[in-house]
Amino acid sequence: MSDRRGTESEFELTTIARLEQLGYTYAPGVEIDRPADEAVLRRNLRNFLTRQYRDLPDAAIEQAVIHSFRELLEATLQRYHNRLIDAADVIRVMLQIREQELRDQQRAHDLHLAPEELAFYDAVAENLAAVYDQQFLTSLIHDIVQAVKRNLKVDWTEPHRDTVKAEVRSAVRRVLRAREVRREDFDYLIERVMEQAVALYASWPLAA
Repeated sequence: MSDRRGTESEFELTTIARLEQLGYTYAPGVEIDRPADEAVLRRNLRNFLTRQYRDLPDAAIEQAVIHSFRELLEATLQRYHNRLIDAADVIRVMLQIREQELRDQQRAHDLHLAPEELAFYDAVAENLAAVYDQQFLTSLIHDIVQAVKRNLKVDWTEPHRDTVKAEVRSAVRRVLRAREVRREDFDYLIERVMEQAVALYASWPLAA
């Protein structure tokens, strides 16, 4: 049996083929028209999210691009520019991101949640899964997200809009009472929900 190891070029061609199987489109670098100061991975991520989550407004997609994998991508690209890693390592990171997105899509489908609802579910499920069953939690999260969105207003995350934040908190609290959630879990749930709401809905109203 040969112990020959493939060259970097062979690895790159194999990885490109795998990326194409996962839904990416390959184009040589000279054919890519993009601003010189924009990371190619950021644009790829934005385009991917737009394709996969067609029901989400553009502003929500942009928020996800800003928050999702930002540190990972920036650190990877910085290491690449500093010649600490090669192109093959960057491709591996892209594969990891793509595979994580596919897993999240499948989880959201299995839980009967919208993509944005999955973020709220993940924020609370780790600490509450032993207390409430999965069906109850998913249904609760759906009701909470709808209540949050009904009470959001323009610039609601700004310091001078504390009254709006209070209204959102009150709306979430009403859902928790209606669903007979344990009172000792109120503070934890409300804080986690508010954190996710700020991350996803800071630019409200979201563009259609």
